[in-house]
Amino acid sequence: MSHKFLSIPTYLLLASILPLAMLASCNKDRLSMGVDTLPEKSLSKLSFDTVRTLPSSTQRVQEGVQLDFSQFALGQLYDGVFGQVNIGTLLQLFPANMDLKGYTKETPIDKVELQLQPATNFLEGKLELQVYFYEHLPEDGVKDYTLEKFRAAGQLVATVELDPTQSSFAITSSDLTSIGAKVLAPLVGIENSQVAAALNSLSGLYLEAKMKDALPAPGALLKFNIANPDNKLIITYTVDGKQQQFELGFSTHARRAMKVEHDYSAASLKPLLDKPATEQGQLAYLQGDGGTALQINFEEFYQQYASKQGLAILRGELRIPVATENAPYSDTVVSALLAHMWDGSTPSILPDVQLSDAVYDGAFYRKGNYYSLNITKYLQTLLADERCPRQLRLFTVSDYVGLERLIAGINGNAKGSVELILTYSQL
Repeated sequence: MSHKFLSIPTYLLLASILPLAMLASCNKDRLSMGVDTLPEKSLSKLSFDTVRTLPSSTQRVQEGVQLDFSQFALGQLYDGVFGQVNIGTLLQLFPANMDLKGYTKETPIDKVELQLQPATNFLEGKLELQVYFYEHLPEDGVKDYTLEKFRAAGQLVATVELDPTQSSFAITSSDLTSIGAKVLAPLVGIENSQVAAALNSLSGLYLEAKMKDALPAPGALLKFNIANPDNKLIITYTVDGKQQQFELGFSTHARRAMKVEHDYSAASLKPLLDKPATEQGQLAYLQGDGGTALQINFEEFYQQYASKQGLAILRGELRIPVATENAPYSDTVVSALLAHMWDGSTPSILPDVQLSDAVYDGAFYRKGNYYSLNITKYLQTLLADERCPRQLRLFTVSDYVGLERLIAGINGNAKGSVELILTYSQL
């Protein structure tokens, strides 16, 4: 039987799988790995292997632009091991209602204020927020944009210092006020049949916050919920002597984009990333949002097991141990690991991943101090079809944008290394 491997961009794969893969760390005993479901008569025929010759390495992954998300982050972080993380977010404005309360294109704007209310913050370094105005969102999309290109495509309308310990922010400036008429223009005098087109043509704001202090300051990160009605742009104007306000917020129904960039130039991780996979040692460094991935090579496994006649893989559990060097990084941030096949240039969906409401493996097993992934179908496909990619790439899964970091033991690390627990039968 032939197999077709579905190729998709990394960031789309993560966005589509992430809601299904979120499994919280817990102390519950893990269910047995399937042996209890086998007929009793077949148990004597079972064989069990622990495969530890799985060459592994840390690999940079392609940074993309996330287009589908319900939470966004602002900030800049620095870590001596993992380097610097920079985040920028473009959000199309979305009105709370369509009642302009008498506003016309001739009505002068009195004031425009941007209000932001973070859901939570991480670290407390000083940040400088820059707000850019997009009168028209790019028609050709922003999937290839860098942070620099996001900035260049917008008009800087506000620069303000943020104290991450504050519960909310109110941002005003003369330049911000000057965009009020442009924001409201698509909504003036439209008919009901024109509402959808008007909403699609609304302008947007690009937000990016940078550290005010020089490195090695840790920086700070603020996390926001898009649906929070307290994140909004308030436009104030006067009609017939009475002051009116019109509010536009952000919505998951509107266009949006979030870019995370990683700078490893000042990180202790950089020399390792410059080495060939075979010379990287016994630690792997995983960082989410287009940072780094754990790459595992199954070539030796294939050569050993593909030649076995009558072999049937019944269960394959991949264990990724958390290294002692991971102590500064909380395992609760990385709720799970997600694997996909890698042929050297293109990612493919792992056969074991089912795009459904079913729970998927990958969660942290606290008692064993490792992440557990069920890769049974992948191994079956690998041995049955020589076209199947013989490498996996593992990514962190978390809703803490910019914070996902994990150090794992690999390549025979004495304190714990990647291993495959294999259950099979053979005629």
